[in-house]
Amino acid sequence: MATGGERIGCEYFRGSGQHPAFVFYRSESNGSHTEVQPRAAAGGLCYYPEATCEVTEFSCCTVTRAVSKEADRCQLHNTLYCFAAIFLTFQLPGLCRRLGFTRSKASEEESAEEASESQEDSEEDEPESSQTGVCVRRVLRILAGLAIMAFIAAEVYCAILIANATQRALTVPERNSMLAADAFLVPLVEIFQFLEDVVAVKISAAMVTGETHLVRHILIMGVVGGILCGTVAASVATAICSWPAAIQWILAPYSMHDSYLQCPLVPQGPAAADSARMYWLLQVWSWPLGFACRAIKGFLFGSGDIVLGMTVLGLANGMVSIGGIYLFFLPQPSLDSLGWISFASSGASFLILLAMFAARRDLRKRYDLRITRPLAF
Repeated sequence: MATGGERIGCEYFRGSGQHPAFVFYRSESNGSHTEVQPRAAAGGLCYYPEATCEVTEFSCCTVTRAVSKEADRCQLHNTLYCFAAIFLTFQLPGLCRRLGFTRSKASEEESAEEASESQEDSEEDEPESSQTGVCVRRVLRILAGLAIMAFIAAEVYCAILIANATQRALTVPERNSMLAADAFLVPLVEIFQFLEDVVAVKISAAMVTGETHLVRHILIMGVVGGILCGTVAASVATAICSWPAAIQWILAPYSMHDSYLQCPLVPQGPAAADSARMYWLLQVWSWPLGFACRAIKGFLFGSGDIVLGMTVLGLANGMVSIGGIYLFFLPQPSLDSLGWISFASSGASFLILLAMFAARRDLRKRYDLRITRPLAF
């Protein structure tokens, strides 16, 4: 390690040079903070012994302006590239047809015949109404594409917003407890992705074979099964949360070993369990309605009504998540607030989807979506 004022170059994110990724501070008695300089070991590893990082109420480090600028630039580029990729995906087939890349002579003859037939039919019928219908369908396709892009953008923005807000507002022990809980809960939730896939495949198969009367039963089976699976999984997770040794092993596995050094930035086992217990419970009990929403999304995918459903669902999630972050989490950052936001988002999504079914009379009539048992099949 560097001693006697000896300066050894530190390795930063751009190699040896003057580009540190973080700036560390020391807390002063008057409440202010002073930037501290790094010391370097012989191998080039930087450390900041004068930084006041043992106090959880004081933020001892922050990202440098250069790194923040690069991150913002990459985020902007990522957003633009995603929009461009989605737009090209929707427009490339039509562009290829217009340029004639995929048209053979036979297809040209068929299209010419179809054009002549449609022209004759249009001459016999009202030309203005047909042209109006074509324009309306074209506008609806454009609006559908914009709606899907808006849904994807809202989902991405919510994920980035929550990550940035928790990183900046939560203390290091709370953030560590949240990441430890998510590392166990998120893979467990993804196991139940089959609910959406199975419902989508079964409904698509029923519609292809013309057995639309089965759609109602498949949807009810998926929703009820999702609620039951979510309840069972939440009950198991609640039992784990009530077992002190198990929840401490999940949230703070390092505390089970003798090599645990009692670092003030790393919460101890009981402290990690206490800080994340309510967050854990609210997350797991949002699963029943969340799994039911997965089944409903599978129905929307299979029936072809995905645009409206995903747009409505994206608006519900976006409003609850963004509103909850700004109104409840940022004024008083805590893991409990994040848990309530996730719970409210799951409930709002389920209620919004039910309201969509109540408003779509044509959808209910088409698939006989009623709670009462039908008299005849």
